[in-house]
Amino acid sequence: VGVDLGQRQDYTAITVLDRSVYNIGRDPVWLGMKTETLYAIRFLRRLPLGTPYTEVVETVGALVDQLNSRQPLSPPTVVADATGVGAPVMEMFRNMRMPGELKPVLITGGEKAVFDGVWKVPKRDLIAGVQLMLEHGELTMAKNMEYAAELAKEMVSMRVRVTGSMNELYTPWRERDHDDLVLAVALACWWAKRPAYSLFGSERLF
Repeated sequence: VGVDLGQRQDYTAITVLDRSVYNIGRDPVWLGMKTETLYAIRFLRRLPLGTPYTEVVETVGALVDQLNSRQPLSPPTVVADATGVGAPVMEMFRNMRMPGELKPVLITGGEKAVFDGVWKVPKRDLIAGVQLMLEHGELTMAKNMEYAAELAKEMVSMRVRVTGSMNELYTPWRERDHDDLVLAVALACWWAKRPAYSLFGSERLF
C-alpha cells in the first residue's frame, strides 16, 4: 500500500500494488523453473484537499484491514511518505497497530537510497523505477480504474530537469500539476522491487 501524504495544496493519494510470481517454464541450462514477477495496480484513490490526517490514517487503516481479511497470511506493507509533516502521521499509523508493517520513506533530492533508522530515497529513483517497470511491461493497471486517467496524465507531465550541478530533479511541467498519484504508486513499486537485504543499512527487508 503506497501512501503519498498531501499538504495544504496537495492531495493525499493511496494505491494498492499486487505482486504475482508466475512459472514460465524450465531453464534449459540449470533445469530449474524460471519465474516472472508482474505487478498490478489494484486500487487508486485521491482524498479531497484538506482531509485531516486523522481521517487519512483511518482510511488507510480500513483499507489495510480489508486487504488483510482477504489474505491473512500475507498482510500488506504500508509504504508511506514521511517527508515534511509525515513524522507525526507515522506515529498515528503506529498507534493503530495495523496488521503488516509500516515503512516510512523520506523523499529526498539525494544521490542514492540510504537507511539510517528511516529510509531516505531520492525522488529520481522513485519515478525512474515506475518508468522502467512500465517500459519493461512489469507494471499494469486497468484503464477503467478510478483515477487511472489522472495517473497517466501525471506520468506524462513528469520531466527530468538537469540542474547546473547535474542533479536530476523530477518535477511536473507546471506548478499546478500534481504528482501525488504517481508518488503513491512509486513508493509501493520501490518497496516491492527492493533487494532482499539492504546494501545501505542493517534493516532486514522482509
